[in-house]
Formats: sequence, structure tokens, C-alpha cells
Amino acid sequence: MTNKIKKKILIVSNYIHFWQTAEFYEVLKHKFDCKIIIPKNSKFILDHIDDEVVISSPFKHLMYLQLLFIHKSYYKAFIVDGPEYPDYPSSIKGWVIYLHQLLMFLIISLFFKDKIVTFVREISRYFPNLAKKGKIFIFIRNKILFLSKNFLCENRSLTKIFKNNIKSKLLDKVKVSTLYTRTSRSNMDNSYKKDKNKKLFVLGILGAIDKNRKDYSLLLKFLKKNYVNVKIIFLGKSYGNSSKEIINKFNQIDKDILMYKEQTYISEANFLKLGKECDLLVSLNIINETNLSYGKYKGSGSFGDAILLNKHLICPSSSDSQKEFMSFSSYYNNYLEFENILLELIEKKTNPDFTNFSSHKVFSIIEKELSI
Repeated sequence: MTNKIKKKILIVSNYIHFWQTAEFYEVLKHKFDCKIIIPKNSKFILDHIDDEVVISSPFKHLMYLQLLFIHKSYYKAFIVDGPEYPDYPSSIKGWVIYLHQLLMFLIISLFFKDKIVTFVREISRYFPNLAKKGKIFIFIRNKILFLSKNFLCENRSLTKIFKNNIKSKLLDKVKVSTLYTRTSRSNMDNSYKKDKNKKLFVLGILGAIDKNRKDYSLLLKFLKKNYVNVKIIFLGKSYGNSSKEIINKFNQIDKDILMYKEQTYISEANFLKLGKECDLLVSLNIINETNLSYGKYKGSGSFGDAILLNKHLICPSSSDSQKEFMSFSSYYNNYLEFENILLELIEKKTNPDFTNFSSHKVFSIIEKELSI
């Protein structure tokens, strides 16, 4: 018996989420012969993927036009970055980006038609009724987006909200499924055991070192109040002086508390290496008027990071309102809950469950729901 020839698909990223093309590849390669196309100057982000898989495009701003010459060879094209930046144009640069993204997406939608599968990140950027400002710009984006009929969201809760906001006349034509930003790997250890001889406990702080999006006061207060032998690893890039301000606050508590203090870029390999050193992951995302969409209309990358690293996660309760990730997460609403959870987890072993987040299981659901 001869092996069945796999259908060819193209994974496309032309904006900022180049790292996620690797996860698309990890999931979709179970059934398809996959190629990834990204701008040439971003190829280094995918150094851990075979060169024969990655197409390096020299046309950074016009890469989508290159697709017009190769699209006939592919069964589907998975668009990693939908046309959702910025929310609405408020500057000359914003106008250029807004119009460029919509025009490029419009062109490939007309040529690829039903071949396109678009990944939707922030739902409120596609539905005027969910937006507070710029509704006319979001209305135009909505009309162009639904020229295609196949979509992915990054968790089941967002998938449900996306479906609920689709106009009834389109519901029978549109297919929506879920692709988590990361999937679990069978070769990663998904538990840590409290070693009585181990005096050091390592916390991994997820996300870029950004005081405008992270509430570091929670962890700083915990460290000042509780005498625990803890080390900190920042699992995200730094932003110069703004990040140094945060780093200095931790150094004031203990000059040796931080491991791997600053990195302007963290490769996939280095992220995995640093992540394996952590006993526990912590998300300090601020949920306020500025970042209200987290957990409501867009997902938090913290869950994907925890899935990839197979580590237990502490996170704000509001970032997972449906508790979709409760099999490996502990949730807090205030400092007291944060403190109690962290003290408890430092003292006992945890065995998070990632069964529902394996690449095979995620693909089987996508295959069924998108009929691919």
C-alpha cells in the first residue's frame, strides 16, 4: 500500500506574530504538507524549524501579493495575522497600516476565496457593536473579513463569542474553530515535586517587562512580607529604562533574587530552556479600562506559555472568565488570594493536566469543525 499524498497548505505571517507560525505548523503537520511564508528579515525567529519548510519572502510589505503567484498550489492558506491593527487609525502612520492591511487582505480574499483560514485575535476589532470608538473603521474591517468564511480563535470562549456576533445570514456559511497559541508537548515534564532538600523555588514571570501592563506590586509586596527562598526569572523581553525601573525594585529586595535579568529578545530555544528552570509560572496582567479586553475579547498569552512549558500557572481570574484552563491554573482576584495561592503552591507539589491541549487533540477538533 502506498502512502497517501498529503495536501499542501500555506501558513502566512506578515506582521508581528511570526513566532506563532511555528504552532500552526506543529498542529497542522499531522495531516498536511505545510509551508510557512514570512518576511526574510524575520526568518531567524523560526530557526528551530527546517529550512525546507520556511519560505523567506523579500517583499516585507507586499508579501501577500507574492501569494497570488503560488496560491494555486495550496489547498488552504492559514493567515496568522488578520487585518486588525490598529483598532482604528488616529495618526498618519495608523492610517497607512490600517489601509495597507485591509487592502492586502482584500486582495488575497478575492483570489484565495474559500482557501483562507484567518486567525482572529481581538474580537472587538471586528465587530462595531463591541467597540467603544472607531466603529466605522471596524465596520469596514468586518465587511472585508467576512469575504472569507473560515476562522480560528485562540480559545473556546472567544470562539463562542465570535460565533455569537456573526450576523444570522452568514452563520450557515461561516466555520469557526479553536487553535491555542501553544499546544502541549509529550516530551515536557508537566509537574514539579516538592523536594525537601531543595531550598530554592523559582518563579517564572510571563510577558514583557512592562509596568503599564503588569502589576508587579503584587509580587513585590509578597516578597517583602513573606520570608521565602525564591528566585525570579523574567520570561519576556525588556524595554530599556522602563523595564530597568521594575528590575531595580526587585534588586532592592534582594540583589541576587533575579535570574537572567534582561533580554531584548528571547528565542524559542531560550524560552524553553529558561521555562524548564521554573517551578511555577505567574501572570501579573493588569485588567483595567486600557487592558479590559484580556479574557473578554482577546486571550492572554500566559495560558499558551504554560501549556508549552507544561507548568502550573497563577493568573488573574478575569483573564479566564469561563475557567477553560482550570486544569493547570490557579486564579486570584486580589492580593490576599494571590498570597495564599502562592504560599500554598510553594509548599506542595502540583500536577497540572494538559490532556485537552495536545497538538493531536487540538487538530482533531479543527479538522472536524472546519471540515478540512
